[in-house]
Amino acid sequence: MTNAIRNIADDATRAFAEACYDTNDLKELDSSVPDEVDMKQWGITAEQWSEAVAAARTDLKADSEAE
Repeated sequence: MTNAIRNIADDATRAFAEACYDTNDLKELDSSVPDEVDMKQWGITAEQWSEAVAAARTDLKADSEAE
């Protein structure tokens, strides 16, 4: 994991981003759309959901290029 997720200030958003990073691949994240169930479960807004997914994508991409 690089810095995109670590730089998220909000704890709930950062935790969701970490979960996205740990349980998805780039293809899954590229095709994802804000999910009401995720937002309710994690206590985040659609904007926070998008921020978390974008950070997870950034870190996954960086890590895959580093391999």
